[in-house]
Amino acid sequence: MELVSRLSQNMYGGKRIVSPKTTLDNIMHLMSNVNLFKVSNMVQFEASIFIAYANICGQNSTGVGKGMNDDCAKASAIMEMIERYSGRTYQESRIVRNSFANLSNKALDPKKIIFDYDELYNENAVIDFVEGYMLNKKTPIMVPAVFAYYAYNCQLIDGKLEYTKGGIKTVLSTNGLASGNCIEEAILQGLYEVIERDAVFSMWLNKMPTADLENFHGVNEYLDCILSEFEKKGIDIKVKLIKNDIDCVYNIFCFMINKNCKNDMITFAFGCGTHSDPEIALSRAISEVGQIAVSLSIQRKQLADERFRKNCDEQHIATLMKFDELSQLDELSFLLDESEKIDFKTLHNYSQDDILTEINKLYEELERNGLDTIVVDLTSPELNIPVVRVLVPGMQGPIKQGLSGIYTDRLFQYPERFGQPRRRIEELNTFELI
Repeated sequence: MELVSRLSQNMYGGKRIVSPKTTLDNIMHLMSNVNLFKVSNMVQFEASIFIAYANICGQNSTGVGKGMNDDCAKASAIMEMIERYSGRTYQESRIVRNSFANLSNKALDPKKIIFDYDELYNENAVIDFVEGYMLNKKTPIMVPAVFAYYAYNCQLIDGKLEYTKGGIKTVLSTNGLASGNCIEEAILQGLYEVIERDAVFSMWLNKMPTADLENFHGVNEYLDCILSEFEKKGIDIKVKLIKNDIDCVYNIFCFMINKNCKNDMITFAFGCGTHSDPEIALSRAISEVGQIAVSLSIQRKQLADERFRKNCDEQHIATLMKFDELSQLDELSFLLDESEKIDFKTLHNYSQDDILTEINKLYEELERNGLDTIVVDLTSPELNIPVVRVLVPGMQGPIKQGLSGIYTDRLFQYPERFGQPRRRIEELNTFELI
């Protein structure tokens, strides 16, 4: 995989080689049938949050995007839609059918990703692989296709997951699935997402207290607008800085509590943002809590529609209802207890203008922690818009019922790194994070 230097700028909450308006212009000619809706209007929330619908090469696809203005949110929604399409689409010519036992010195061991290893798989079973690339070793590596593509071997039928192929019967989330104006942009976005999920789920599952970020008003005009919108609706916002062992990266977690029964918003919502530039991390966290709050609020309204309920599994409905009950605050006391205060304006910006330099810095830091960085190029030949899956085996990913989830060693070591005792599995947080 040949990567090149790409000079970027901090544009509207991200490092980009071109503006969101240029991105939008470049992709719209490929998708003349895209429908865009400003969903934030559905709950009278003044923010740029859009959903995109389109039929791409015969497949219906959707994406949700947020941003510091409408162009950013539209570009974000369409690029997410392209990620999902590209993640589900594969070329048969790329697939290699073999067993890990035969490929062991050239392949990623599935047991580093899946949890119920003995039940789901054995190393002599013939499964599908696709070629990826290990950045830190600069060498090709075969990756189980079920971990590279999204929903590779299954589909949702009447709200239930049905497996349509043999091989490993599990589903990896979209963690690390990313698109960009160039492949370097996509890789950087995927890396930050994997690092973010590791930090957030390690904190969340261990119910670890985290520092409060203060003095973040006035950072930029967009953030002040969305914070003002929360304030107008009587919604409290807490912003936390999650501890982590990946140096020069900030993991920011935003927590919304809505005690005002007179507005249309859900009671709880959470948002996350990770970047080496603290302003970008903060922008992503606050804009995401707005996006999640709007999405959950709309879903709550739609529960009255039998067609919507039919396509939701009961676990999702139960979790959604938990996000609308103030009584659940007791389970979230670790986010509300008195904790260390950190002035946002004291945080140093470690980001680099060259995207490749930033990628190198991140995978070197991951390797220092004993972690490999793997990239699978999932770019669709029909669209030719860069899409990748980034995998860092050993990092903690999302734990969600019905999807693959592994309780990693890092998860249980997380409290110990900060002077706290490790938790047993039965002591982990059972409140599912959406």
